[in-house]
Amino acid sequence: MVRALLVLMLLALSACASTRTRPVDAIAAADASFMAGEVAAYVAAELPPASSTVWLALPPAPPASKAAPSPLGPAVAAALRDRGFAVVEDSAASDGSHTVSVDALELAGANGTGTSGMLLKVSIDGAAASRWYEREASGGLAAGGAYTVRAAR
Repeated sequence: MVRALLVLMLLALSACASTRTRPVDAIAAADASFMAGEVAAYVAAELPPASSTVWLALPPAPPASKAAPSPLGPAVAAALRDRGFAVVEDSAASDGSHTVSVDALELAGANGTGTSGMLLKVSIDGAAASRWYEREASGGLAAGGAYTVRAAR
């Protein structure tokens, strides 16, 4: 209950000036690898891997960004393939494929509390699931609660 309240508070405070955020294109390779495994596990729980084709949609990098491409996209594609999914990355969704989109946002020092972590959003055919991951003292990430799911309209 306390974690759920913390997550809600962090989401409500995410627009505060004291919150620093990094979009999906700024995720560290180690975090991308961990998050990719989490995405693949969630998608595998929702769709049958061996008989599903997914179209992987990632948010584009900001136009002015000169940063290297995000390691999240390739890591998610590889993790989904490891789970048995056929993955299409470079074209529009084809007939019979499921659209899977992924976004991750790192929040650091929300409202001066020192709490940091990542918010992961996975959408499958328009149904969105979000989950908070707390940054551990070791630098790794740990799930801060269950997924919050919003059905497709």
